[in-house]
Amino acid sequence: MNKNLLVDFIPFQISPEMINESMANNNGKLIVKGVLQRAEAKNQNGRIYPKEILMRESKKYMDSFIKESRALGELDHPDS
Repeated sequence: MNKNLLVDFIPFQISPEMINESMANNNGKLIVKGVLQRAEAKNQNGRIYPKEILMRESKKYMDSFIKESRALGELDHPDS
């Protein structure tokens, strides 16, 4: 077993009813919510980010990707 493999994760809690409700209320879009990063706490890569940094980067992402409909995400890391 690879000792560098990340095995700790917090899964999104989602049900078929939640999927149907989200798609019905958001013009066919599935919107999920969950914890992606915590400020002032060690993440799965052993890094700790100050709240100010995370707030700044979240705003940049909102302004440059989400508002321009260019945001992209994955539910897991790719194999490559």
